[in-house]
Amino acid sequence: FFRYMMAGFVALMAAACIEEENFIQVDSENFLAPVLNEFTPDVTVLTEADAAKKYATVNFTPADYCVAASVNYTLYASIAGTDFAKEKQVGMPVTSPKNEISVTVLDVNKVLVSLNCTPGTEVELDFRVKAEWMGEKTAVSGSTLYSNVVKAVATPYSMEKTYDPVWVIGDYCGWAHDKTLFLWNYKEDGKIYSGLIDFGKAGADGAIA
Repeated sequence: FFRYMMAGFVALMAAACIEEENFIQVDSENFLAPVLNEFTPDVTVLTEADAAKKYATVNFTPADYCVAASVNYTLYASIAGTDFAKEKQVGMPVTSPKNEISVTVLDVNKVLVSLNCTPGTEVELDFRVKAEWMGEKTAVSGSTLYSNVVKAVATPYSMEKTYDPVWVIGDYCGWAHDKTLFLWNYKEDGKIYSGLIDFGKAGADGAIA
């Protein structure tokens, strides 16, 4: 009797799983991309003195994945007319239900310097928002959607080029955040980070980035 009961229970669970799996299947052709609204920068001639000030607040209509989903939104910019061949992240990403990204003067200037723009010369930029349906740890495959393109201008100031870091913590620094060292994204691809870290006698045991 126990074997029959267990077999019935497994069959019931399998049916439930199939039903749940079928329930969450959606057609990507019905996904709707976010819509980036036109915006006017608060300031277009960027200066170091205004670095912390707002360049613009960028608003968008959220993406629609046909089901309730956690969606990550990232703003990107590139030189106008280059079809985002070399795009740069602007500011910090936001997660639904937020539908606006605040961008500072420093955020935009870092992008312009990274794109090797000439200080003191006005540059026209293309902006777009990337939406990604987030799974438990990473974006769901095939869920990336891009908004329409909005143009804006900015004149950069001179500053040292910076690279995005990731911190590396572990036994070598006693797991103390104020003693961590960094790897840097010199390739500016958001994927490969490099640098030199002396782990000492502790070695790389337990080190995480």
